[in-house]
Amino acid sequence: MTNRALLLQINDSGGGASENKSLLGGDEDTTTSGDNWSTDQPDMWNYVAGVFKDQWGFANTTMFKPRVDYWAGQFQQENGRWPSPTELFAHQGLMQSMGWLASGGAYLEPYFMVIDDETNIGTVYFNDVMRGPQAQKTIDFNRAGTAGLGSTKYPIYEDSYFQGLLAGLSPIEQPKPRSGGGGSRGRGRQPAVFDRAQLTEGATDRWRGLMLEEPAMIDSVVDDYMKDANAFWMSRGGQLDFDTYVLNKMRDTARYSTLYGRKPEHLSEEEYIGQYASAVGRFGLNPRATRREVEAGLQSGAGAAGFTERVSRTREVQNQAGFSQRLAQTVAGLGSIVRS
Repeated sequence: MTNRALLLQINDSGGGASENKSLLGGDEDTTTSGDNWSTDQPDMWNYVAGVFKDQWGFANTTMFKPRVDYWAGQFQQENGRWPSPTELFAHQGLMQSMGWLASGGAYLEPYFMVIDDETNIGTVYFNDVMRGPQAQKTIDFNRAGTAGLGSTKYPIYEDSYFQGLLAGLSPIEQPKPRSGGGGSRGRGRQPAVFDRAQLTEGATDRWRGLMLEEPAMIDSVVDDYMKDANAFWMSRGGQLDFDTYVLNKMRDTARYSTLYGRKPEHLSEEEYIGQYASAVGRFGLNPRATRREVEAGLQSGAGAAGFTERVSRTREVQNQAGFSQRLAQTVAGLGSIVRS
């Protein structure tokens, strides 16, 4: 595939990126007295600004001051008070916003597309200045071909090119190489940016499938993952597997112990629940009865054959079998009437 980053497709790009830059805070302080957290809480602002500047490597605090004030304002609207520094440091929205600014992505055009090199699927993003990239739609170029571009008026980047582009746009000060031993591990590495909606959907589906319930703690699971995965990336340069992370969260619950306490070690959770779901599925029970029987099988640890036989004797299956038999007799009776 040709490098679409070279096409750019910027038919009306005049001012797109510069317009976004004007909203970033740049070299100008946009705070208004009495309206912003940084103005009302100057001591806290100085402390937070110093931590962020040192942690992220920004050249000056005016680069990120509008972001801190924006998310502090969101917190104030939701809670009726200004946040503490600790609450700001733990605020997922602010951390994502800071990460996007540090990566250089905040300086991209208001809309852009990134095409995955392996799947050939393009994702169109709205470059929200305060919140980071917001996915708008996807285009599968395997099916659409170049026609999928249509009358595109925003830049299009291949993923491999895009990462290098961001590195060039990043406003943070890259550390100089050090001579000698350690001490520089992880320095200059840009924070990871996550698609929260995609993570939430994936974790929810996985939780439902293995725990047989609607998850009540998915938001905290996703929050913990993004925090831990980013810390892992910044310190070691590796990635935390999301599915394994969610599964470990399940394993910490009492319900997991109830359902999987008798699971043989050689079986995965998917294999263990699969044998019971498959056995129940052949009887065509309603969803509630199906879940109840699968839960019973999980808790019992019974073998597949014995479990299947037990389910076949349940009232729901017997009633269903009786109904099917009566229906067949009725249909046969109607057939004899018609023939006569």
